[in-house]
Amino acid sequence: GSFIVSNFVSLATNLNFMGGSTGTLTLATNVFGAGSVTKQGPWTLALGGSNSFVGPVLVDSLGGMLRFDSPFGLGTSNSVTVSNGTVWANLGTTTTYTNGYGPAQTVLVTGANSLWTNSAGLVVGPNVQWTVAAGGRLFGAGNSVIGTNTANSIVTIAGDGSVTSWWSVGAGPAATRSLAVGTGPGATNNVLTIDGGGLAGGAVVTNVAAFTIGYFAGNNELIATNGGRLYS
Repeated sequence: GSFIVSNFVSLATNLNFMGGSTGTLTLATNVFGAGSVTKQGPWTLALGGSNSFVGPVLVDSLGGMLRFDSPFGLGTSNSVTVSNGTVWANLGTTTTYTNGYGPAQTVLVTGANSLWTNSAGLVVGPNVQWTVAAGGRLFGAGNSVIGTNTANSIVTIAGDGSVTSWWSVGAGPAATRSLAVGTGPGATNNVLTIDGGGLAGGAVVTNVAAFTIGYFAGNNELIATNGGRLYS
């Protein structure tokens, strides 16, 4: 079944959501505090409100999903890891998800059963590091930018030599969306690395209609190595 929690949720300690059945649990209002959120099991956890918790998020949930419906759905968590299952940024087709509200943040999507999907584009904010590794997948449906007038935004798509990790920037099969590494006069030290791990096509960025590096500023980089590939 499905349940909705309409009261505020205080994470005074770490919170583990577990279960073996399907259905949806919705936290409809603010989740706040210093604790962490761990999601396990083949069901859906929906973060419906604008949240302010700061602890790390772990999705280890084969067949399950963590969905957030607000740009601040994940609060200001400094670490998000998807090691099994799906994270869905359910923000509508016109709202780009910007990752990087608080201090330095990391996002890791790792393993062949791991997926992060956006209903629109992705903007990687300052001092944020995204890694998609070991067969993980990142999917978007809108124009995406690594560093918008900011510095030190890092995205790494990394194969492990046996499986392919990939980022599909736009919805296929036609490439209609753009990807930029560094836009605006303040964009510096923003990097996209596509590392195949020694396997040709072991890391892929695809469905890119237009690709731009450092349109206004310097020290923005694309690094394709060890069999990494960039496709339109």
